[in-house]
Amino acid sequence: MRKQDFTNQSPGQLVSIGELGIAFLPNPLPPDFSVYGDLQHAHEEAMLSLGELRASIPSLPNPTLITTPFLRREAVLSSRIEGTHTEVEQLYLFEADEPKAKGGESEDVQDARQVLNYVRALNHGLKSLESRSISNFLIKELHQLLLEGVRWDGKSPAGQYRILQNYIGGGRIQEARFVPPPGEMVQGLMDSLVQYIEAPRDLPTLVKIAFVHYQFETIHPFEDGNGRIGRLLVTLLLSRYKLLPEPLLYLSAYFERNRRDYYDFMLNASRAGKWHDWVAFFLDGVQSEAQDASRRARKLLNLRESWRDKLQQGNVSANLLALVDSLFKFPVISINRAAKVLELSYKGAQKNVERLESEGFLVEVTGNQRNRQYLAKPITEILNADSA
Repeated sequence: MRKQDFTNQSPGQLVSIGELGIAFLPNPLPPDFSVYGDLQHAHEEAMLSLGELRASIPSLPNPTLITTPFLRREAVLSSRIEGTHTEVEQLYLFEADEPKAKGGESEDVQDARQVLNYVRALNHGLKSLESRSISNFLIKELHQLLLEGVRWDGKSPAGQYRILQNYIGGGRIQEARFVPPPGEMVQGLMDSLVQYIEAPRDLPTLVKIAFVHYQFETIHPFEDGNGRIGRLLVTLLLSRYKLLPEPLLYLSAYFERNRRDYYDFMLNASRAGKWHDWVAFFLDGVQSEAQDASRRARKLLNLRESWRDKLQQGNVSANLLALVDSLFKFPVISINRAAKVLELSYKGAQKNVERLESEGFLVEVTGNQRNRQYLAKPITEILNADSA
């Protein structure tokens, strides 16, 4: 990180970290910023798209039919930005038969475990917001869940803010693209950020969320997992600020598609106070992903209705329809799991699973004679599509 890259418009200051060079210390939020002109229009368009997504929720027969798969798609995409290589199908199969954490696990297993941890951390955060505010304690809890049972080489314990200097990009700190503030300043900076999160809104809500995400990533309070926790916080803020009654909007797909801009706009905000570009980018992400979520939700619901209509043309039991609905919450099923879901005998569950297999709704994916797992590929194909 070079001193000459920072202008007098930078919303922070450079501090010495001795022989390691310099680090960036961001000013407290909010910056001196006004929303008008094209940004006002972009905010209105983003809020309109959010409103359309919100309006679709009452029509859902059960919101978890959509929220559950969307959350797992987000876990896969947010983790992919950080270099994991787990696909949606792999996550579901791992979750269906999760092995106990142990040493010497393959990279694929570790990747899947990290993605599943993201699911658990996000679920924990959403559940916590029913009775708690966003706090340092909650953020640390999320970090601990994110790293539970995975390889961790950090000096600071999982679930604790870092005490050491970290950096972003480059093989060593002297070559880093960006150097966050020193470890001894992290707690104070996070105290200030949490206070801002819970303070009355002084800016349009989506703009405030954009600033919070920037500030968290700039502080980089943990030794590892900052990107995932920062993106997870966006979802929690949408819930905390009552913009959506159900967790249907996630931005990781947008950030992953536009990864270079994602990093560059935040960096340029630090270097030269270029807030307009960062906020415009963030608002565009909200608009595009809200529209995508609406389309993807409709496709999933249309698929569900087409399956139910096809089955109801024959003489089918309520159990078979209930099994179809369970697949939209979790599109991997075994006969043992179907027996639990339907409260049937093994033989009764097997009959229902085999009927869905014969209709082409399920495909067996293990090749095993025992402990077979069946995947509802049409569901995961909708989740995996680059755009809906």
